[in-house]
Amino acid sequence: MKWDLVLLITTFVLALVALIGALQNRRAIRLLVAERRRTSTLLINEDELSAPVPPPNQGPAHVIYNPTKKANWDQIRQQLARVARDASMPEPIWLETTAKDPGVSQTQAAIDAGASVVIAAGGDGTVRVVAEGLVDTGIPIGLLPLGTGNLLARNLNLPLDDTQQLARIALTGVNRKIDVGVLTVREPSVPIVSKRHREPSHVAQPGRYVFVVNAGMGLDAEIMAEAEANQTLKEHIGWVAYFKAALPHILAPKMKAKITAGRDGKPVKTEARTVMFLNCGELVGGIILDTTAKADDGWIELAVIDTKLGLIGWVDLLRRAGNQSRGQTSSEIPGVPAQAALDIHRITQASLETEDAHPVQVDGDVLGYTNRVHSQILPQALNVRVPR
Repeated sequence: MKWDLVLLITTFVLALVALIGALQNRRAIRLLVAERRRTSTLLINEDELSAPVPPPNQGPAHVIYNPTKKANWDQIRQQLARVARDASMPEPIWLETTAKDPGVSQTQAAIDAGASVVIAAGGDGTVRVVAEGLVDTGIPIGLLPLGTGNLLARNLNLPLDDTQQLARIALTGVNRKIDVGVLTVREPSVPIVSKRHREPSHVAQPGRYVFVVNAGMGLDAEIMAEAEANQTLKEHIGWVAYFKAALPHILAPKMKAKITAGRDGKPVKTEARTVMFLNCGELVGGIILDTTAKADDGWIELAVIDTKLGLIGWVDLLRRAGNQSRGQTSSEIPGVPAQAALDIHRITQASLETEDAHPVQVDGDVLGYTNRVHSQILPQALNVRVPR
């Protein structure tokens, strides 16, 4: 192996270690972001948060849960039952997801039963499916985050390590309206072939997919697919598994993309490692791509991410992401040319078309390969239970 390559790999590893070290105190990071969000202008006022919002239905809470998640389910059942009993509410009804049905029919059953709240107990995938079913129904979603990312709960600053408090919030908290994004997968206009294996790949099914945190095409979807293929590793090392999943792709060819933002925007050609649509700013590992992104601001942040000069570019991108996560707005090193680009635009809708097919994901669920997607925001479309 050439010494310059050894040096580059060593630098990359050191940068990754530094980033992980900078993100160890994730509670402090979340508190910093929470304070910024608290002092910024929300689309709802403080009076709305100080008083409970009557639910549209008065039926028992329904819990849509993923039994594959490692959790003390008996304890969680007891905690929810106790909170309901103390609040003079009916005992919650539990509905289990399956590999074939990750929560679609269960959420519809809860809606048909007149549930006062539908609680998603599982990972980001369970939250996404339940949220998709509850859009524009007025019925709030409660969160019992039990996955690796738990991204919506993190962006809403919920107490991730306290299931008793999460149970109280889900059953007796107040409703906060947030935006949801919609990713529309269109029929591909190019052959669907995997770049790594040069063989036909799974085609993303055309249709509309709701996301509450982010959606994207390119490297982010590759990372999600790689991490999901190794669940055992995720269970052992948590969110660090996503960084490991990125390693095989750091020298992959860039996407050649055409982006059209807004209703009457003109197409712009670009090259990128990944293009993301953000409803929230915080990603796995506490990385914050945009400190101004809020779940209730009526906007999507279009993030175009690129790197230069191979591993050096990835080192620079990790450094920039670490700075953002620590609340540092300046990412430039005086006298040193930038080797990574994080280009963010505030939009309501945008179309993305690439020369070749790439994987797409919504809230970590990899849909398959395509080369054409469209994203838009649905403002204030979902009620979420948050602390009083």
